[in-house]
Amino acid sequence: MRGIDVKNGMDFCNFMESCKNGLRSIEMELFVVVLWQVWSRRNGLVHKSVSIFEDEVIPWVEALLTDFRRVNASGESETGKAPPVVNSWRPLDKGLSKVNTNAAVDSSHGKVVVGTIIRNNAGNILGSSFQLFNVIMAADMAEALAIFIGLIFAMEAGLLPCVV
Repeated sequence: MRGIDVKNGMDFCNFMESCKNGLRSIEMELFVVVLWQVWSRRNGLVHKSVSIFEDEVIPWVEALLTDFRRVNASGESETGKAPPVVNSWRPLDKGLSKVNTNAAVDSSHGKVVVGTIIRNNAGNILGSSFQLFNVIMAADMAEALAIFIGLIFAMEAGLLPCVV
């Protein structure tokens, strides 16, 4: 890949940062959507026994990006109206941590995994964790469990006050 500084033993986050810095915006869009589609198809194979046809990946990605760029260039949406612009995000106040959590449920194997990532107001990662549980539960309960575990992690790591 042109312009990407890849080092032996580089972790995924640093690899993605190198891609972000070394690729043009349009190349990065293509790269990320290809990664997403490959990961999605891998999950289909692993969890649903769906076959992967690699000759379908690039046409699907090209069609998605074409639609995405057309809609964004025209300002249209599925309703035919431009979506409202919402500028509600702002960086955290200094001294606050942001706790992001997620959960995944594999009911066919009776497993739930919950993950937490905590960042500061500059976006730097302060801590992360994941836990695997051998239990069957609904997705909404697993998400609630993830938030609970994330808050405990933030408290034990001394990363309070925080925003979930």
